[in-house]
Amino acid sequence: MQVPLLLSCLQVGELSQQLEAESKKCMQLEAQNQDLREKLSTMRGNHEKLEKSKCRLKEEVANLKHRLEINMVDHSQIEQYKREMEERARQEIRQKLQEVNLFLQVSEFSHVSVVCVIYFCCGCHFLVFYFSVPESVC
Repeated sequence: MQVPLLLSCLQVGELSQQLEAESKKCMQLEAQNQDLREKLSTMRGNHEKLEKSKCRLKEEVANLKHRLEINMVDHSQIEQYKREMEERARQEIRQKLQEVNLFLQVSEFSHVSVVCVIYFCCGCHFLVFYFSVPESVC
């Protein structure tokens, strides 16, 4: 009966070694599993932060688009106002020139030569008239 007992002792020794090896493997896998759970938790936190950041960025983009649209409307209104002011200034200049021409046609000083210079400065329109009289009249 000692032979089977001897085999049993050998088998017990082998099984003990296998158990120890499996136990070490299990502890390593549990440690690795814990590391992966911590990484997953960190990644979930990062994901939430990224989602919040994404929402803020979408809101910011929407706000910027809205402001851009408003500025474009403001810019087009300014351009329209500028065109209207320029047209009004041209009409006033034409009217003043017609008045000067009428005055010169009616005036007894029709022999006076007139030089008209129009200045356009900083969007403002000025009419400046220079009258020159020939020396023979003076």
